[in-house]
Amino acid sequence: MATHNLDYKGLKCPEPVLKLAVYAKQNIQPGDTVEVLSDCDTFPHSIEGWCKKTGKTLLLCVDEGGGKYKAQVQF
Repeated sequence: MATHNLDYKGLKCPEPVLKLAVYAKQNIQPGDTVEVLSDCDTFPHSIEGWCKKTGKTLLLCVDEGGGKYKAQVQF
């Protein structure tokens, strides 16, 4: 099991989630965890919806202040 760190700050939704989906298909194995950073205001809603749709586990999604968010997803 690996941990992947993705920095998608500067991208507007839905780009962070779309890039995560593409990255996951190419690089993620079951059991891996991905930490995603984003500064898009709608990112928390988008990542939650994507996890529900794809069956992934959203471990956390926190507002780190200054309009920055960190999410951890278990695959």
